[in-house]
Amino acid sequence: MLVPSMTLAEIKKEIDKDFPIVRNKGIYVQRKLLHEYKPKGGETIVKYFDYVSKYKNNWIIRFGLNKKNTFSNHITYYYGDKGLLAIAPVDNGALLTFHTTHFFKRFNERLNLNLTLPKDIIRKFMNENDRYEVHQLEEYSRGVFSIFVAARNGYILGTHDKNLRIIRMNTFITFEMLKCDQRSVADKLNSEMKKYPYDPEKFNG
Repeated sequence: MLVPSMTLAEIKKEIDKDFPIVRNKGIYVQRKLLHEYKPKGGETIVKYFDYVSKYKNNWIIRFGLNKKNTFSNHITYYYGDKGLLAIAPVDNGALLTFHTTHFFKRFNERLNLNLTLPKDIIRKFMNENDRYEVHQLEEYSRGVFSIFVAARNGYILGTHDKNLRIIRMNTFITFEMLKCDQRSVADKLNSEMKKYPYDPEKFNG
């Protein structure tokens, strides 16, 4: 079970043993959903599944179902010392993406979502950012980069540690907050990122 006192190594070990079971459960649920809903034409059906795993971790699985393709993404969440922390395994768990308390607060506030339940905030984020591309900004040290993601309603700022194979999503800013010419966007993003010094053992915040 994920708990606030865990180190990065312990978190990775926990997810390594949990995620394959969760992924298999998701495949089973996805088959049932396809049988039940049978999407037609260009229709895409989105469904969520809340799951408490064998190891007592809380997971949310988002399914996208259409006639040609099906896809899913997974997030596990728990409460750290400062609040909600969520982790998304990427590439079958080869990369872990951490979403901090501060990130979810800013995502909720800056989009004026007025959501109070953590699960609702996570679902909203998953629904609007089921696919994204990471862009590097500056290299802090060998293999460690500041990054940004151009999401549907703004920019996600964070850090990518390629050595440890983790991404930490630190904060969210709207496009309106960066009203400037394209050339200076990277400078403003870099300036904002300097507020979040990188420490690989500090996941929440």
